[in-house]
Amino acid sequence: MDYKFKENDAKKLFRPLAYDKKTKLFLNDDLTLGFSFICRPLSGWDTELMSSLELMLRDHYPAKSMISVSLFSSPNIKETLKKCDDLRFNLDNPLALKAHNSMLGFLWDGRKTPVELSQMTVVKDYQVIVTFKSPVGSLNVKDSEISSVVKIRRVMKSRLEKSGLYPIAMDNEMYVNVLHTMLHWNNDAEWLSRPAVEVDLEKPINEQILQYDTKIKKNYDGVTIQSHKNNTIVKMLTIRRWPRNTRIGRQYLWYGDPFDGHGAVTQPFIITLNIQYPDHQKIKESMGTKANAYTKMAFGQVQNFVPLIGKMKRDLDNLTESLQKHVAVKATLSVACFGADEEDAEAGLAALQTQFTSQGTTLVRESAFAVPSFINLLPFGADSESVDISQRYSTLSSHHILPMLPIMGDWKGTGTPVLMFVSRLGQLMSVDLFDSQTNFNTIIYAESGAGKSVLGNEIIRSYLSIDAKIWAIDAGESYKKLSSSFNGNFIAFSQHDDISVNPFTMINEDDPDAFNEALEPLTKLIAAMAFSNDIMTDYQYKAIEKILIDIWNTKGSSMLIDDVAEACLSDEDSRIRDVGRQLYSFTTNGQYGRYFDKPHNVTFRGNFNILELDGLSKNPALQSVVLYLLVVQIQQEMYEEYKKDRTIKRIILIDEAWQLLGNSPTITEFMELTARRARKYNGALIIITQSILDLQKSSAGRAIAENAANSLILQQKESTITSAEKDNLMSLPDVGYRLLRKVVSHRGVYSEIFFNTGAGMGIGRLIVDPHRIMMYSTNAKDNSLIDSYLNQGLSIPQALERVIADSGAARHDLSRPAFLDFRRKQLKSDFNLDIYFDPHREGEKLLEKLDKDIIINERVKKDVA
Repeated sequence: MDYKFKENDAKKLFRPLAYDKKTKLFLNDDLTLGFSFICRPLSGWDTELMSSLELMLRDHYPAKSMISVSLFSSPNIKETLKKCDDLRFNLDNPLALKAHNSMLGFLWDGRKTPVELSQMTVVKDYQVIVTFKSPVGSLNVKDSEISSVVKIRRVMKSRLEKSGLYPIAMDNEMYVNVLHTMLHWNNDAEWLSRPAVEVDLEKPINEQILQYDTKIKKNYDGVTIQSHKNNTIVKMLTIRRWPRNTRIGRQYLWYGDPFDGHGAVTQPFIITLNIQYPDHQKIKESMGTKANAYTKMAFGQVQNFVPLIGKMKRDLDNLTESLQKHVAVKATLSVACFGADEEDAEAGLAALQTQFTSQGTTLVRESAFAVPSFINLLPFGADSESVDISQRYSTLSSHHILPMLPIMGDWKGTGTPVLMFVSRLGQLMSVDLFDSQTNFNTIIYAESGAGKSVLGNEIIRSYLSIDAKIWAIDAGESYKKLSSSFNGNFIAFSQHDDISVNPFTMINEDDPDAFNEALEPLTKLIAAMAFSNDIMTDYQYKAIEKILIDIWNTKGSSMLIDDVAEACLSDEDSRIRDVGRQLYSFTTNGQYGRYFDKPHNVTFRGNFNILELDGLSKNPALQSVVLYLLVVQIQQEMYEEYKKDRTIKRIILIDEAWQLLGNSPTITEFMELTARRARKYNGALIIITQSILDLQKSSAGRAIAENAANSLILQQKESTITSAEKDNLMSLPDVGYRLLRKVVSHRGVYSEIFFNTGAGMGIGRLIVDPHRIMMYSTNAKDNSLIDSYLNQGLSIPQALERVIADSGAARHDLSRPAFLDFRRKQLKSDFNLDIYFDPHREGEKLLEKLDKDIIINERVKKDVA
């Protein structure tokens, strides 16, 4: 590499010239051929994952090949926001649309304005970038050279997949966009305003990295990226001393503490480990010779003058021994921190240096070698010539650098951005409860005041906005306000309402199979009515079945609970007469009879039905029976709708579940069956309860928990976690319970949630913007202010905006990100870059246009702003 830096010829700083779509290889101007993968950071690890990475590191590569592994805290969250927006393509409810756009604007603005102030969390996307380069003889690449690198690429991709890094092959457009994100920080940067920076296939790739108004200026202690509006200061660190003792997972602590979020580096940064593969045999022999020399000195007079000789000998012995099983490499670790000004960059650099030092790694500031060091940090920037020139590389065993790979990061979620959270270190998380290979059921545990109502509202709003159907059963009016916002059907049960849940009038007499299908739930209903704290015997169960059949055959849907009670009381067996006596409360003359002596009149409509049972809270026996009947009715509707449309997601959400379920074992067992059946109708059962221990009170409760693919745990009492850990009730490793103890909620700021899903586990924070806070608020003062604007003739979205503006709560720009509505015309060409890989072509022409450019007008999403 030519290290003579020319500011007016900055393209010389970047290596890639061309990309071949067929082989997925890049040709670089430093006479190398390479490839790259963008990967997902590991949020956990085990022996199998690490063994795959170790195999990758000790694979044999051509001499002077380079592997670079980078961790980039990217501010580019466009892809996730666009996926989130695409899911709501048909959203037309004005208030729902406003809430959705405000959320997108809040997260987009959160890249630079902290979304919460206690730890100054900014939103980002951590990316692991793995790059490989191998020397070639000339730009006229030989077939054998191509084949060799293609083979290496195939093996390396397999190794990365098995290690859980989920590699995605980087193409020319991805490379250009990654570099634009790293190098353009001004507010009018091209990558910010459009879905993607387009690649011009008529120009070498390295001429498309910097915008025309951008220059890279060298400083004594770093680099300045200059633009016409503002500058970005880049400060760098390079490793001086490798840690003597370390282990896998320590990389997690290089830029923050995942256990509480403290010390997180808020400035964007990139950490890169560059690895060169020299001639292994030569290095091995050289190390052996050097070890022998140090052995002699360790026993001679030299040790008196250089006391460290003994320690150096032990290090060499250790390296020599490791090289018997592993390969020799030369490696260096560097860090770059990007700041809006000198103070910002210094703060970020100091934080990173402190974090590394705490893990036993000594990094020093980069000064004289600033520009080459910065370029070597970037994808495809690592250069073999700099290994000797820079004097920043150390000879190590491939085994020793495994725990130094910058591959650790916070969990990114399940993958589909129906719900959006932010990790403790700022990672934007995408969660869909339906991202599961088993079932979609979810248990939410949250002690009082931990934020369960806000989470419940957020789940409902998010799924309604993608056309899901939701039945929410509650005891506390947590979702009444959301019901009015989404044109929901709010049905409140109380002592004074003329509501009937007569189960017999729900059965269609014209359907010959209807009664037979209803017989099992009807029998269990009688059991729940008669035994609120006990279970029905098998003998009683069979007898009740026969009684129901006999009465139905005589009276059909006109039968009442009275008929069942009378038939039981007239039975010869005292056990059946006991059932009849215990049904009295639900007969016409009983205290609950008026809910069952008329035709059923609870009807569902629309996508959102809220069934409020708080009015029945003084009568828990009645409340649990009504819950049972409502869930039976919901199941029937889910089944009928599923036959018409199998794609719609359907959710039964039961809040304050343990209060509603009561002590009835029959109803608890029925809910277990509901949990098992929900997936058949593309449905999910969401149970919200206060304590981890609630579901452990019965075998059916434990079965409900076991049949939930997702557990979302908000703040719990220390004693609760201790009890759960003692018997490992949550099936977590020790570190899982350690994390649980750190889950906290800060009222009005955020609620932390421990996610345990089939797609992984991690901690995310639910941080909502002022618009959603106001939408979910049950505060009387907030609602009074909203009503005052509604009375002036404003719409609900307008009223919410006025209340938020009056309160001064909005710190962020909540407007819809412009790039989501960018009408993209992508310039493409049929220019075939295979000319770079043709060893028989003459000359050194870099470009050859084969066909005329064509303009492809992509489908443009309709305006929704």
